[in-house]
Amino acid sequence: MKEGIVEWQSPSNIALVKYWGKKEKQYPCNPSISMTLRKSVSKTRLRYDSKNRKPRIQFLFEGKPAPEFEKRIATYLNGLSHELQFLNDYSIQIESENTFPHSAGIASSASALSALALCLCSMQEEVTGNKLETSEFYRKASTLARLGSGSASRSVYGGFAIWGKSAAFSKSSDNYAISFSKHIHPVFESYQDIILLISSGKKIVSSSMGHQLMNSHPYAKARFDHANSNFEKSLGVLRDGDLNKFVELLENEALSLHALMMSSTPSYT
Repeated sequence: MKEGIVEWQSPSNIALVKYWGKKEKQYPCNPSISMTLRKSVSKTRLRYDSKNRKPRIQFLFEGKPAPEFEKRIATYLNGLSHELQFLNDYSIQIESENTFPHSAGIASSASALSALALCLCSMQEEVTGNKLETSEFYRKASTLARLGSGSASRSVYGGFAIWGKSAAFSKSSDNYAISFSKHIHPVFESYQDIILLISSGKKIVSSSMGHQLMNSHPYAKARFDHANSNFEKSLGVLRDGDLNKFVELLENEALSLHALMMSSTPSYT
């Protein structure tokens, strides 16, 4: 196949227990669980052409060139050239748009990179002629998304998803996220996340910068132990539907993260 177009949309997600700190190859320092958002999504269209027109990788955000994002996407795709060798034979144009402001704290990288990863898996099926089983398709998309943005690994699934190896859930993995929706108590099925926009501008401290500050944080080990404990508790709470414990757990998780950020060097709020 000389050319083609694939399209996906993927949601942002809100972590209930957040991974904060990462190791090589985008592996998390602790497991996490999140709730995906139905209306905050990234829509991505990927056009590929084997004629190798220049430039090889182009990126448009909401119809306009976005050099900063294009550079990040090019680095990401070049890093996948060993995993997805067919990428070396194609020029690629990516068009992306959001239903919410990017880089404003609503995990736009999670939705954008997961949508792109899903497009890459569809492209692989088309150019190789090998169709993946549904579960394998999403597992691979989650793995590819993780390499671009850790939290993106969870966004390929709707509903609730977990990412990060934990003894509390035998199927969990550092390599990819898995859906947890079938284990959720019905009381949580109608839960919604309300987003209040006070500014659509770019946030000052990126998530990547925040993760890096954990490398030398004096309380890093305590955080990872605490996050593992909160993760294990969250699985039981989400299964049982105990709302009092749910509120207590999430409030503790949020305040703990704010304390980490305030006590990092440099600190921030």
